[in-house]
Amino acid sequence: MLETARNAGEIARSVTKNSGKCLSAFDRGNIDDPDGCAGALGAPADPVAQTIAKAQERDAGRCSGDGLPPYGYGGATIATWNAVRAGYAVPETLFGAPLADSRPFAPGGAEAKSYGRCRKKVLKRVAGLHREAGVVFERCLRTVIDQDSVESAAALADACVADDGTGVIDTKGKIAKRAEKLERDAGKVCVDKGLDLALAFPAAPCTDAGAAAFTACTEERLRCNWCVATAAVHDLPLDCDVFDNGLADASCTDEAVASTTTTSMVTTTTVTTTTLDTFDALFLGNSYTGANSLSSLVAGFAAADGRMVDEQSRNPGGARFSTHAESGTSQNLIRSRAWDAIVLQNQSQVPGWRPNDVRALSLPYAQALASIAREGGRDPLLLYFVTWGRRDGDGDNCDYYPLVCTFEGHTDALQEGYEIYRDETGGELATAGWAWANVRADPDVPFDPTDLWKSDGSHPSLSGSFLTAAVIFAKLFDAPVRDVPYTAGLDDGDAAYLRDLAERTVAEGLIDFGARIGTSVTRYGRGRGHHRSAGP
Repeated sequence: MLETARNAGEIARSVTKNSGKCLSAFDRGNIDDPDGCAGALGAPADPVAQTIAKAQERDAGRCSGDGLPPYGYGGATIATWNAVRAGYAVPETLFGAPLADSRPFAPGGAEAKSYGRCRKKVLKRVAGLHREAGVVFERCLRTVIDQDSVESAAALADACVADDGTGVIDTKGKIAKRAEKLERDAGKVCVDKGLDLALAFPAAPCTDAGAAAFTACTEERLRCNWCVATAAVHDLPLDCDVFDNGLADASCTDEAVASTTTTSMVTTTTVTTTTLDTFDALFLGNSYTGANSLSSLVAGFAAADGRMVDEQSRNPGGARFSTHAESGTSQNLIRSRAWDAIVLQNQSQVPGWRPNDVRALSLPYAQALASIAREGGRDPLLLYFVTWGRRDGDGDNCDYYPLVCTFEGHTDALQEGYEIYRDETGGELATAGWAWANVRADPDVPFDPTDLWKSDGSHPSLSGSFLTAAVIFAKLFDAPVRDVPYTAGLDDGDAAYLRDLAERTVAEGLIDFGARIGTSVTRYGRGRGHHRSAGP
């Protein structure tokens, strides 16, 4: 519970902080679109996506199997969805959506600067007020856990949340102090400067009655936002309509929180997360799956398409199927719930061994994992994540199996190995390796195809993981991915190309760009010696 609260808080803060930076840059005239500027302010990648990836890695490490609490935990994906939405709701409380419609002036000039300072300072104080509620709740959670004093979600809600419209139980008055700072700065930086609060904050309540009324109404709106998000994140029975102002007056509903219009994270449409059916997916792999948090990227595609994926992932470095089949932790994860799908990724060289060796030395572990997955009559989709060849071929095994000496040959060999797993266990294939091969073979690819790899020529860059996630999403849901409005912070054009290529790969396999991409196994001799596996 505590880890979930921390992760949700970090995600919401990251979203709000990034939105604030984008809005300030928009007010100064430095960018044209504050709603889609993630990663455009000098950051190497989308900071929100990075925060989500780190949070979900921690969640997967601490909140799985026997470590799941009996109450107070709504699931990693539900937590992420609601944290992102809560983070966007903070600026939307003041400015509405889209943010681009909220600027009351053209950049430049003394008045523009004054309004810009007012908007920036007040958003900072509003964000601090919202954040403090989470910090106080987290402190209460820690006390409850340390004292082992509650045994149900209802008791947890009673221990930490007031039911009289005053919000989170705050014995030290931290939230009230944050509200005082908001009222002070709304007066000092805005009202006392002769600025119109209604003009500066077009979506905010009570903008015509002075700083005190503006603060009180804004705090009520924030309590609603915080309550709806927290009820979902921790699966708590909170009456948010009473929580925000002490009255059952329909002032706080799930739909009232935010009309999230972000283009780079989660979704571009209004989201009501608690009404969606959740698709439970477990990812078992190694650093190929862990890189760029592949499972989170798949969840991002799903969210942008109006679906909800509750994913967990376990990815020890260099892990093989044998690692997971013999690991009590992995076995417990598989048995922890009735998964809709289990995505399996082997070490990046093993499926590319000669077929007889794959059958003798690797297939038994795939069969063991499949057997565990189907215990008790469960029938999850077993989706084998087919990896790509090394950028320059598998040099470790080139003498042993000459087919793998090139990228194309290595990709072919890996595909053949995964087909053995599929045929013998009844699973399906997510042919990411073919998608990578199609990119590399496309004469019209809009970027250097070797950018799919990191500098080691083995692991995926964000572009490579994005392409892989698009293939997996399309296979999990048997759904088109071309027009899903999700970029994960990539260039819009590059993301659109990769989504299109993924959809074509799932439909067509290896695409004929005028020449065969792969190379038939029969073109090579059997080779000599023994296989080697170096790294994941």
